[in-house]
Formats: sequence, C-alpha cells, structure tokens
Amino acid sequence: MKRVPDLTAFLLAILLAVAAALPAFAERHALVVGNDSYESLPVLKKARSDAQSVAATLEGLGFEVTLLTDAGRRAMTRGISDMAGRIGPGDEALFYFAGHGVEVAGRNYLLPADAPAARPGDESFLTAESVAADDVLYTFKERGAAVTVLILDACRDNPFPREGTRSAGSARGLAPIAAPEGSFILFSAGAGQSALDSLGQGDGDPNSVFTRTLLPLLARDDLTLPEVARLARGEVEARAATVNHKQRPAYYDELTGDYVLAPASLSRGAVALDGAETAAPVVAGNAQACAAAAADWGPVLALSNAVALRGFAESHAACAPLSHAALAEAERLEGAAASVEAPEPSDQKQKLSDLAKQMLVNPKDYGIETWAVKAGVSDGYVNARSGPGTMHSILFRIPAGTGSLPMETCLPPDPGGGKYDWCLVSFMGQQGWVSKNGLERE
Repeated sequence: MKRVPDLTAFLLAILLAVAAALPAFAERHALVVGNDSYESLPVLKKARSDAQSVAATLEGLGFEVTLLTDAGRRAMTRGISDMAGRIGPGDEALFYFAGHGVEVAGRNYLLPADAPAARPGDESFLTAESVAADDVLYTFKERGAAVTVLILDACRDNPFPREGTRSAGSARGLAPIAAPEGSFILFSAGAGQSALDSLGQGDGDPNSVFTRTLLPLLARDDLTLPEVARLARGEVEARAATVNHKQRPAYYDELTGDYVLAPASLSRGAVALDGAETAAPVVAGNAQACAAAAADWGPVLALSNAVALRGFAESHAACAPLSHAALAEAERLEGAAASVEAPEPSDQKQKLSDLAKQMLVNPKDYGIETWAVKAGVSDGYVNARSGPGTMHSILFRIPAGTGSLPMETCLPPDPGGGKYDWCLVSFMGQQGWVSKNGLERE
C-alpha cells in the first residue's frame, strides 16, 4: 500500500531535479536616468528627453525599464539597489545615464540632480555625493548578470560650458573603464572629448547628437552591440565634424559572444528547426543602410573634409557603394592636401553626388525596399516630423500616393506621440519621421 505514494514521491523528485537543471529564460532589466534640472550646476536641456526616448526604445525591445528623471543621489542609489535586487543569474542588465559627469583621479562619477557645485579641493566631497560608474557596473555583475551594458552620455567640458555642451566638475570628459568579462560600455565621446547636445541654433531635435544617432541602431536586429557602437561612432563623428567639433564615441567590449539588443535574433545567425544555422538578414540591412547613406551623403560630401568622409564610411559601412566612395574621396582630399601644388579641377565630387541622387531617385535599382503614402490619407498628405511622434515639429509634407520612399527604420512613438510606429523615410533629399499608419509597402 505504500508503493503508490513512494512512487509518486520518487517521480516528483525526478521532475523537480529536471526542472532545476533546465535553463531559465533570461530576464532583461534596464535603469534609465536623465537629469536636466540641477540644483547647483548648469541646467541641461536634453538629458531628460534622451532618457525618455531610450526608455521607450528599450521597452519595445523587451526590457523591464525603470525611468528616473531629475533624480537626486538618494533616488539614483535606490534605483540601482532595486534593480540589482531583481537581477538573477543569467539575466541581462542595462544602465543608461544622461546628465553631468566628471572624472576624478581616474574614476568616473555620475552627478545626481542635487550634486553640489565643485570648488578646488572639493573633489572628495563631490565624489561622496555622486555615483561612481564602475560601482554600478560591478553591482550588477555581482548579482550574476550574464550581460551588463553601460551607456553614458555624460562626457562634458569642465567647469565652464560652451554653448551646446554639458559640463560639471574638474576635468574634461570621462576616463576609460576597465570592463569585466560579460560587460559592454559605451561613452558618448572619447577620452578628453566633450559631447554635443545640438548642432547649432537651427537644430530642433529633442535628443542629443549621440542619443539621436544611437536610438535607431539599437532597434536593428541585424547588428550586434559592438556593431551598433561602431556605426554610432562613425555617424556621430561625421555629424560633429559639420560644426567643426571633435566627438568620437568610445566603447569597451568584454562580451563573451555575439549580443543583439533587438529581440528578433539573439545572435548573428538564427537557428532553424533542423539545427542548421541560417544566414543573418544582411541583404535587408544593406538596403536600409543604402537608403540612409544616400540621404546623408550630400551634406557630408559638401564639407570636402576627409575626417567627415571617413566617419561617414564607417557609420554607413553596410552600404558598400557609398562607403567605398567616401573612403576614396577622403584619400583624394588627403593626397591633395599633402601635395605641393593644388590639384587640377575634377568632376569626381559631381560623380559621387550623382551616385547618391540615383540611389534616392531609383532606389529599387539598388535593391532598396520602398514604401508609398496611402492614397486615402486625411488632408491628402502625411507630415514628416523631426522625431517619432506627434509632439515633434513638422519638417515637410509628402502628398498622398507618393511612392519610391526608402525607409531606414521604424520605432515606437515617443511617450504621448500616438499609438502607431513611426518610420524614418527619405523624400526629395530630405529625411523625416512618418506615422506607419499612413504608409504601405510597394
């Protein structure tokens, strides 16, 4: 009579052992902080908006996101502690900070909204009232996170800011961080550099130069995180060069494998049901990349600047025709600068400009997928805006029925920006965000 309960207990023990041996699904946690309203330091303009945009993007990628804005030291440390408490072995952890940051004695400190103003000799007081970036990193790693990502848009001039930059503390920029295994760190600017909030008075984008560049790349499932960083670095460098500024984002990669933020794929190749590895979606990625490259090409080419061209080539490496053309033009300019005599006039720039125009006029000839504005849209047109959402300013309008529109990427709207996704499209040499509800695939 005891055999049935004994057998039941035996089977239950086996099931529990098997369940314990099975790998649990990794959870994704993110803490996003954006501080604009500092009590004792210069007030910022875009850190809060940057954080809100990043939080919305990460939520769309399956992260459990905690968003803090204008957070004091207590709120920041509580947020870090709460997130650490949710991290389990094998989970993914991401920390994003936009605001004031300072390097002191080789360590980087992120300044809460209630951080005190720094005076000569106040370094120890300042660091005690701030949050050390490496402490955040190691706190999450100690909880067993398999992947830990730090993204810091806090590289600023110190102590006196120039227009369009952020600054605080006693040194310029942030110092490199020794990244432990399984971690990835991305800075908005390299050591000794400052990060731009804007590209001048006419720049109405709600996000900083670094964050506006990073957001569409994070949502691409054909890019690993190091590839995202490399592309962002090249594009940010090229954009900064248009206002004669040096900004080259830095990253430190200690990941142990290919890591993709977008949930559609967890590696460079997807695994089919029969176990065979399938190719990554390179063709579609290249088509989108060429649409974006063609739209960006004109302003960069007009600079006649080798640094900007090389930055363009790096950020648009997936579009081989224009990437190679940019490198060739950069080498030509460098060779001309090194020669004693001025080079003879050449039609090279016109040929390169024509190549980009052909890509925009006849995108299908270059394998670029195109979209059209639905014929029945209200008012007979769709608005192309400066960002993904109805709160962003209108840049231009595209008439109903217009086709052959190359699309770079689509993102969820910024908070309060409607219920449909927004897509970045190119039209007559311009780029703008259009509600996907008004578009259809050709």
